[in-house]
Amino acid sequence: MLPPGVAFDSDKWAARRLVVFEAKAREADRTGVPLPGVESNRLKEYYIQFGLTPAARTRIHVEASEEDALEDFLSAQTIRSQKR
Repeated sequence: MLPPGVAFDSDKWAARRLVVFEAKAREADRTGVPLPGVESNRLKEYYIQFGLTPAARTRIHVEASEEDALEDFLSAQTIRSQKR
C-alpha cells in the first residue's frame, strides 16, 4: 500500500506491470528458470519507480497530513504521564 500522494490513478498501468513482472520473477525463483534479462531489468525499473529500493526511497517526499492520528495519540499519552 502506498501512502497518499505518492501514486495516482495514472500510475495504475505501471503498478499492474510491476505485479506481472514480480509474479514472473517469483515463478522463475520457484522453478529455477532465470527471468529473461529484459524482464529482470524492467522489474528493477519498476522497483525504483515505486520507491521499492533503499536508494529510491530517499527520493520520496510526502507531506504529512495535518491530522495525524498517531501523533495525536502519542501527544495525549505524554500529557497524561506528565499529570501523574
